[in-house]
Amino acid sequence: MTSNYLSINGLIKSYPPATGKGDRLVIVDGFDLHVDEGEFITLIGHSGCGKSTVLMILAGLSTQTEGVITLGGNTLTGPGLDRGIVFQSPCLLPWLTAFENVMLSVDQGKPDWKKAERRDHAMKYLSLVGLQDAVHKKPAELSQGMRQRVGIARAFALQPKLLLLDEPFGMLDSLTRIELQQVLLDIWTQERMTAVMVTHDIDEAIFMADRVVMMTNGPRAKIGDIVPVPFARPRSRGELLESNEFYALRERLVGFLEELHHDHAPKPEPEPTAATPASPKLVTAPLSGNLS
Repeated sequence: MTSNYLSINGLIKSYPPATGKGDRLVIVDGFDLHVDEGEFITLIGHSGCGKSTVLMILAGLSTQTEGVITLGGNTLTGPGLDRGIVFQSPCLLPWLTAFENVMLSVDQGKPDWKKAERRDHAMKYLSLVGLQDAVHKKPAELSQGMRQRVGIARAFALQPKLLLLDEPFGMLDSLTRIELQQVLLDIWTQERMTAVMVTHDIDEAIFMADRVVMMTNGPRAKIGDIVPVPFARPRSRGELLESNEFYALRERLVGFLEELHHDHAPKPEPEPTAATPASPKLVTAPLSGNLS
């Protein structure tokens, strides 16, 4: 396993002012993270803190304003087949079957393989996500959870160096979410590719990750803390829920987020004093009747 396999150094993302005048809007300011090969990282933070912005830059779908990102010693400058991504919505081509959607990824990533090898490879990952009986169905014939299984199969079938997950279970019901978390972890355990996942779910962040990266509020968001997850793999959800260490870790993450919320909450108005008299109250007259 290679140390610092993914290195993010001095990452800044900003936009020019909407009016063309004034300071640039800085979304992410000085994001630095080093990830070992085969490590699973989760990113958490309040909405608008730039989690997905960082992920889109890693995917090459957005460009950083400043900073350098390297993957396996190579500088990332745009999208590439060395990265696979699973979005919150799976973004399948509706006129293709589940098998054909996965084959698109395999054909691009394995052009030197024989056609039979590519077909077997696609079927392998569709089977791993539990869709062996639905390979010839189109997206409209699949449930939301099944469509997301196709998206997961497609990303893993590419066999990327870096797997990027942008709230992949955010649109699913609780039971399907738990089931697909385990499906993804089971495949990841076999493949052991480097992974970065954005999530709003603290329990999910702990269950999936080797380390949880907590981001400060935006604008000018950066890493506030990085917390190692001490539980051995493979993990049992039941064992975690029976562990006092799990609840202590969960409380630490919740406390961090609550502190950020408190720091950005509106400040209460000061109590009136002799030096600062209270504002006069607005008296509303009735809409009818005498106003003498």
